[in-house]
Amino acid sequence: MVFTNFMHMKYLAILCLLFLFAYSASAQKPVPATKEVLKNIGHDVTVLDSVKGYKVISKDTTLLYLGGKYPNQLVTVIIKGKEIKLKPTAMMNKWIYVTGPLTLDNGKPQIVVSESYLISIYPEFP
Repeated sequence: MVFTNFMHMKYLAILCLLFLFAYSASAQKPVPATKEVLKNIGHDVTVLDSVKGYKVISKDTTLLYLGGKYPNQLVTVIIKGKEIKLKPTAMMNKWIYVTGPLTLDNGKPQIVVSESYLISIYPEFP
């Protein structure tokens, strides 16, 4: 069978659609930043909560505290990378969705984010 460029594009488009469908089917519902989030340690999660504080560590690392001010935050979001152009001051008291792997650091849940599409900001509770 001889493949033309059109046939290659057609198969590539079908594969992309199948991949997107499989990815969206595996998408998770947001987990509120409560103690329930601890049940998901070691898994990719989407957390919904408000930013109650932040700390700029360096040019490319910022910590966001969700669900409470430091040291009583429920989840810490670690934003790494110069490509992420989010201003922490503009995120204060705003509701955000954050997606990423949930791990523990000194007994506190944290999510490390290195891509801007993994954070969505809402001015008020959605």
